[in-house]
Amino acid sequence: MTILPITLSQRLGYWVQKVGGGWSGLVRGPLLLVGLFLLFTWHLTYSRIEREESLAVQNAISDNVNIATVIRANLEQIFGKSAIYADLATALINGERSMSMHLNPTLNGDRTFLRLAVFDSAGRLLHSSARQKVEPGLAAFAGTITQGFSRSPPPGRIIVGRPQSTGDAWRIPVLQGIPHGEGDWGVLVAILDLGYFLRLFQDVHLGPGGRIELISDDGYQLVESNGLTLSAGRDYTNTDYLAFINNGQSGSGLVSRNGEQSKSVVVYFRLDTFPLTVLVSQDYNDLQAVLKQQQGNYKWAAILFSLLVLVGTLSLVVLARRQRAIHLALSNSEKDNLVLIERLKGESKRAFQLASHDHLTGLPNRILFAEMAASHLSRARRSRRYHAVLFIDLDRFKSINDTLGHRVGDLLLMEVAQRFRVCLRESDVAARVGGDEFIILINDVETIEDVEKIAEKIVTVVNEPFIDLDGHDVEISSSIGVALYPRDGEDIDMLLKHADAAMYTAKAAGRGTYRFHDMELNRQALRQSELLQGLRQAIRDGELVLHYQPRVATSDFALTGLEALVRWQHPELGLIFPNDFIPLAEENDLIAPLGLWVIKAVCAQLADWRSRGVPLVPVAVNVSTKQFKDDSLITEIRDALQHHDIPAHLFEIEITESCLVEDPERVAGILTELVAHGVKASMDDYGTGFASLGYLKMLPLHAIKIDRLFIREIHNHTSDAMIVSSITTLAHNLDLLVVAEGVETRDQLVHLKTIGCDQIQGYYFQRPVDAAAIEPVLHEGRFSK
Repeated sequence: MTILPITLSQRLGYWVQKVGGGWSGLVRGPLLLVGLFLLFTWHLTYSRIEREESLAVQNAISDNVNIATVIRANLEQIFGKSAIYADLATALINGERSMSMHLNPTLNGDRTFLRLAVFDSAGRLLHSSARQKVEPGLAAFAGTITQGFSRSPPPGRIIVGRPQSTGDAWRIPVLQGIPHGEGDWGVLVAILDLGYFLRLFQDVHLGPGGRIELISDDGYQLVESNGLTLSAGRDYTNTDYLAFINNGQSGSGLVSRNGEQSKSVVVYFRLDTFPLTVLVSQDYNDLQAVLKQQQGNYKWAAILFSLLVLVGTLSLVVLARRQRAIHLALSNSEKDNLVLIERLKGESKRAFQLASHDHLTGLPNRILFAEMAASHLSRARRSRRYHAVLFIDLDRFKSINDTLGHRVGDLLLMEVAQRFRVCLRESDVAARVGGDEFIILINDVETIEDVEKIAEKIVTVVNEPFIDLDGHDVEISSSIGVALYPRDGEDIDMLLKHADAAMYTAKAAGRGTYRFHDMELNRQALRQSELLQGLRQAIRDGELVLHYQPRVATSDFALTGLEALVRWQHPELGLIFPNDFIPLAEENDLIAPLGLWVIKAVCAQLADWRSRGVPLVPVAVNVSTKQFKDDSLITEIRDALQHHDIPAHLFEIEITESCLVEDPERVAGILTELVAHGVKASMDDYGTGFASLGYLKMLPLHAIKIDRLFIREIHNHTSDAMIVSSITTLAHNLDLLVVAEGVETRDQLVHLKTIGCDQIQGYYFQRPVDAAAIEPVLHEGRFSK
């Protein structure tokens, strides 16, 4: 029997087959070991780098200690010479003049001391090695130390001063007291050349950033040598660097000088008997630069080794995974097919849901509703029971959506849909077909009264407050139109059309109610709908026209002004009066563009009359409540006047008392700004609204117009006459003009003139007419009646 060799691949396949679901353990174990091994490798690498850096610092400290020791010994030797010179000076000051020849460092071959001078306690120069009669610089230093030679320096102590000029920065004065007889004294002053001293050490290699420093006890840098140049003058007073030096007689550490970012390996020694400290330092970055190449080699070696280990490990893992994939391919294929089938079923169901249901409320949409309604109505033909379609519109939903935000609007729609589900039976169908529009199909009811009960229930539950919709409590109502099958239509499209018309009837009835379809009311609703669609086009295409009615003074029947009244010249229906389309504009957010058109048209007409020499009088326009909510109203009026170069006093606005209900302060502010610009303002239809006497006082009005309701029967009803008289008296007391509207008879005119009314407006003088027909009145300027 022949035994075939077993390859590594076959062994891995066997292991995978045995472990089955233990693949993750098969891979995780070796990977964990490899990770630990690599972690250990890099730990060793960085440990070696840290050890070498630490060793480099220790070696630098050792080198610095050796150099500092030598410098300290040399300095102590130099200052030892100072003691010898002090003994010679003592002998000199005590009368041995022969000592003067020995007090000359140059003759003695001493290049460290440049000059010597001896002074007695009176400040007299006794000796100068430079053979000078005066030594002003040295005398000044000695005087500073002895306070003008008034007190002796400490005996036997050397005092180190600071350089006397910037040109000799490392040449420092030193002073030592000299005893002279009993109670008398003198001083020896010398110039010490530390630069010459440190030049002896310029060949000492401390690296590019290394340096030798000599610092006095008060923190002043006497000299610094970096091997190439000498410098001095740093003041380390009150610095961390000086605090480091003052820790003891000697020390070492990794510190940085003030004002420098890099750190240095510093060793310092304080001289035992002299006020100096020797510092030797090497730049830490220089030490690291030396090690950088070797450290890079260590890291590259670790990287290459890690890559080899990772490649080998990944090769084994990939090989094992490939074997497992082959082993599991057939079993996974069947599972994948099952998952794919389930996914396709879910996607199909989801696609159907998206295509047939409203995403927000979960109710069927118009398409699914039409299919379901058609199915129910096809069965209804074989039944004698009633079916009904309800068209529901939420009242004031747009206002809620605009003021509280779309989030609250969405939550409100979801809650309304949920209340519909509670109200309806399982056989009924509810759908959302628009922003705030819903339709419901009621199936199989015995009587029309049953439909009424369902409609009333829906109205009631929608009227109940909606609590805590994103922090808001919301109240809303619904208007419902009802169409019955088969009375109002035998297909769903006709039933929806009639239910929609009935819904508008419910809105016209005051909202928050329901109405059944009625053919006559339907015709009115259809006309309203057609007018609404045409009104947008009329504003855009210029189908609107202005008619003008004059205001006349009661004193002399002179023309005092005009009121501009908008009309709609419909291409098919002819001239349409405001009562038929202004309410539509108010309800459907068209009043703002309509009002802007009127403002621009009045200014354009005034400009046209002026260009043709027609006499001009002020023209008044009506401004609605919604226009006052528009922040651009002031700008629109001002821009229109400026565009046509119309003086502001020729433009007047009339407001109604309803403008003051919601925000009287805002209205007052807008009127105040317009009046300041020159525009005049009047209160129209006074006495029929909600205005109080306080509003008359607050608003910058120039006139009030008494509503025609009080003028019509003024000569027959005493109460109307008293009201008009009271309003007139009140207005005159407030310095306001009074204009009476709707004057149609001579009796009314006489009565108003007797009361004291200032101006009148009405059919008695002139009906509203277009611009061409009013021009003769403007030319005449007065009525003869």
